[in-house]
Amino acid sequence: MNLALPSCVLMIRPNFFGYNQGTAYSNSFQQKIHSMSPEEIRTAAIEEFDGFVSLLEAWNIEVLMFEDSASPHKPDAIFPNNWISTHYNGWLLSYPMMEPSRRLEQRDDIINALVEKYGYVHRNDLKKLESENIFLEGTGSLVLDRNHKFAYAALSPRTHPLALQAWSHLTGFNYLSFHTQDLKGKSIYHTNVMMSIAGDYVLIGSDCIADLDRNKVLESLENHNKKILHLSNEQVLVHFAANVIGLQNPEGEKLLVMSTTAKKSLSDTQLDTIKQWGFQILAAPLNIIEKVGGGSARCMMAEIVKPL
Repeated sequence: MNLALPSCVLMIRPNFFGYNQGTAYSNSFQQKIHSMSPEEIRTAAIEEFDGFVSLLEAWNIEVLMFEDSASPHKPDAIFPNNWISTHYNGWLLSYPMMEPSRRLEQRDDIINALVEKYGYVHRNDLKKLESENIFLEGTGSLVLDRNHKFAYAALSPRTHPLALQAWSHLTGFNYLSFHTQDLKGKSIYHTNVMMSIAGDYVLIGSDCIADLDRNKVLESLENHNKKILHLSNEQVLVHFAANVIGLQNPEGEKLLVMSTTAKKSLSDTQLDTIKQWGFQILAAPLNIIEKVGGGSARCMMAEIVKPL
């Protein structure tokens, strides 16, 4: 089955966005900005978020936007794709999160609104793994090839092999796990930082993958007939060039959504390849969100796929 790219995304407008010390040890992308006050950082992040939403809506992408709740403080609420995913079989899944402060992001009001709007069945099966210190952070941990019911997962403190097995058993997806390394020699915290799948197309930082695992990942993609755009370590690990998402509006226009930082890092040849694939690039300035939060455009969106 060749499924259309999503046309709708869930986004959370931040309230107390800021540097999260609890997630920093596993996320090498996070940076402290000493030249700005916490309030200045918060205000700048909200401005970036609002501009991003306006860009998506200008291209007729449906944005289901919820305001971050005032209490408790949740510095990473802007990244909802880690705690929720939706599926064509009508399921809405919740996920086990590693950092306790991030577990507060899961909101029953959002889940209930989506269940009421689209008729999802909420499956909370995986959340119990948190008590066993076993984690799997949604479509941060899992890069989904929905056409083939297959997932790619970079192992890290946030993506545990036993959680992958439980997810596979629950969903019926097969998966391939592998090891990665960032510029500091640590496991890359989320898979969607180093690869993305948009239908038949893939952007991937294959040099980030451990030598023993690289060929099996690339062979799997090729066996699933993917067209691959290779990105350098600098593009992936400094400029978030793989943290992108493919969307399609009701007019049938295919959009590859990323940050301006990511787009500026792409070569003319890479930009031409994306154009040849039939995508229009939408790029939004997300500098503060990227530096302080350690995530970019893809992390900010949980795609909403409507039950078939």
